[in-house]
Amino acid sequence: MNIQKLIFSTLVLASLNASANSIYNRNNSILSTTNISGNPTLSPDKEPFVLSIRQSRLHLEVSEDYNSGTITMFDILGNKIFEVAANEHFEYSLVSIKTGLYFIVLKGPKGNYTRKFLHKQEG
Repeated sequence: MNIQKLIFSTLVLASLNASANSIYNRNNSILSTTNISGNPTLSPDKEPFVLSIRQSRLHLEVSEDYNSGTITMFDILGNKIFEVAANEHFEYSLVSIKTGLYFIVLKGPKGNYTRKFLHKQEG
């Protein structure tokens, strides 16, 4: 196991143990938010991004404060699914993604922000 995956695994465990609000949606996915960077400049009333899943598509709405950052999706083992430049609206198809726990990491000028979700493949 390389050092990057070891660090990511540690962050995953910290994220799983952190107290976070969970939302169950219609697509059998669990959405949860955790700020793993401990950045005190984030306020609960202005989240860096909002994640939703509709019709097997991941939708992200990114606040303008984070539009200059990157969005990365990892699986539970720390394997990178994708990495893109953040912009106001982002969409990704989950059709080819297996059932499992995934993490969206937004890296921006004000810190890193992570949201986890449990995806259940339909069918």
